[in-house]
Amino acid sequence: MTADTNPLHQLAWLAARSSGLVAWALAGLATVLGLAMAARRADRGPAVRDLHRHLTLAALIALVCHGLAIAADPWVRGGVVGVVVPFTIGYRPPAVAVGILGGWLLAAFAGSWYLRSRIGARSWRRLHRFAPLVFVAATVHALTAGSDAGTWWMTVAAFALCGAATVLVALRWLAAPPRAVPPPAPPRRPVPPAPEPEPASASLWAHR
Repeated sequence: MTADTNPLHQLAWLAARSSGLVAWALAGLATVLGLAMAARRADRGPAVRDLHRHLTLAALIALVCHGLAIAADPWVRGGVVGVVVPFTIGYRPPAVAVGILGGWLLAAFAGSWYLRSRIGARSWRRLHRFAPLVFVAATVHALTAGSDAGTWWMTVAAFALCGAATVLVALRWLAAPPRAVPPPAPPRRPVPPAPEPEPASASLWAHR
């Protein structure tokens, strides 16, 4: 039985394709929402922050399913090592390596949320500015290793998500930060005029 007619290969490949596309789309939506909050183009309340975190976690779950499907594919023969260590798989090694790197970055940024209190909010925000690299790596992987690259719907989706992310990055990094308005100075109290000195003659007559 060849790889083209092997039901296990077909099932694993369909599972890998669908889970990979879902992971890519969820990572793109999480990136766009995070950039919109950073650029103050979206509400930054608890509900929106929770949505951003849930999109990231859902993307991570879909990514795990994608890796398991690739590891179980009898034609790719990636195995567990092939989907977690770059350049150890025979199928398009550079393209797959970019995807593996993006997956590790996604796991790191998703886990950093639960370490925010330990590393400090300021350090966490500085590191989180590089979170869009996850979507960059995922897009490169999808367009170079995915079997759906080149289809019209994949092209439209890539242009839409990448275009929105690029605009929001420009708004986030190029916009001038708001200047702090100094508080108004307290009103100055009027200084009373100094008393004029009495003439010497008047002082002498006052003691007689």
